[in-house]
Amino acid sequence: MALRDQQATDPLVKVAGMTARSEAESAVEMLRGRGIEAQLREDHSGACEVWAPARLEPLARFLLGLSGRSVLRVPRARKNDAKQGRR
Repeated sequence: MALRDQQATDPLVKVAGMTARSEAESAVEMLRGRGIEAQLREDHSGACEVWAPARLEPLARFLLGLSGRSVLRVPRARKNDAKQGRR
């Protein structure tokens, strides 16, 4: 498979979100320096997002220091909360 074909079939995924544009630009430059064709995008609220090819997502997140973090933080009910909800 040619590189062009591989890039066409490999969608971009968001690997990081940052509030400061300068941080996002630094992250994109670092990933590009490592050979990952990253992009910077702004969402509707003005926050910056770093996007990379899906096949390289784990590597991109690792290089950005995000590999051990969860993307979504979901609060979990504690035992006391569950007991109060039953009453």
